[in-house]
Amino acid sequence: MVYIKNCKYKLFLCWDINFSYALGITIFSFVGGYVFDKYNIKNAFIISLIILSLFS
Repeated sequence: MVYIKNCKYKLFLCWDINFSYALGITIFSFVGGYVFDKYNIKNAFIISLIILSLFS
């Protein structure tokens, strides 16, 4: 197995983390685009803050 320098995690685990991050960014970008198209900017910003607080 290939190890990353100065990292105790295996390479496939790091790729899995990167893929999950990219997938999350993609999904929430589509959701954010839909919300900003459907609602005005003030309400969309409030909705995005509510979603952010739920997942944080």
